[in-house]
Amino acid sequence: MKRIFLLGGSDLEMATIKELLNQYKEIYFDKQLLWQNARLDAYREELDRFGDQPDIQIYGIELREDIFSMCYGNYRLIDHHNALSANPASIIQVASIIGHSLTPYQQLVAANDSGYIPAMQQLGATAEQIKEIRRLDRIYQGVTEKDEKLAELAILYHLERDGSLISVKTELSCFSPICDRLYPFDNLLVYTDKEWVFYGRGVEKIKSRYAKQIKEGLLYYGGGERGFLGAVVDAFSPGEIIQMKNEIITLINK
Repeated sequence: MKRIFLLGGSDLEMATIKELLNQYKEIYFDKQLLWQNARLDAYREELDRFGDQPDIQIYGIELREDIFSMCYGNYRLIDHHNALSANPASIIQVASIIGHSLTPYQQLVAANDSGYIPAMQQLGATAEQIKEIRRLDRIYQGVTEKDEKLAELAILYHLERDGSLISVKTELSCFSPICDRLYPFDNLLVYTDKEWVFYGRGVEKIKSRYAKQIKEGLLYYGGGERGFLGAVVDAFSPGEIIQMKNEIITLINK
């Protein structure tokens, strides 16, 4: 059976998956999506063209299903976030499909994407290996040198500590340069007027508090017990974000 892969938002894992697909001469489409717009609808043309063909299996990699994917009987989602967070990293799933054994480097890429720095440390990664993986991940996410400087300024001027929670307000749309600079942390909240993401030990407590919003698709999560929970961009008003920030502070420090 012929396989077609549809690539999701850009990061190191997605770039490494793309390298694998090229290596094995697999068919794929890449719309150069970002996390914010990585939706299945971006590939409607390809789905309409190849959907329901019995000799073709279509795989969408980390694409939010904003169109009714069940309309296409030969479509399958590859992901390890939200309801699929118990799944292995997407690159591991892709490797299994194409019959590839991950190299040590690719295993670190998978660990980074599914469990951040602690997961790489569990694999025995050196400090230099971790630093390089994180640097590459930020680059593929689209983080620029200007963004790196803005992260430093946000930490310098907008970092607050409330008990075990560190919070940072920023203008950045990608929070990884802030997270990487502050690691290791117990609990971290990074936010703007449009979105927020919580990282750390208290994530299960925060997920429980906002179970309704998760069910409504207003929040997303992944990364396991010390993973992350974030708000979809523009899902909440600036005032609601501040209110949620204060609720998170209270929950974490109970």
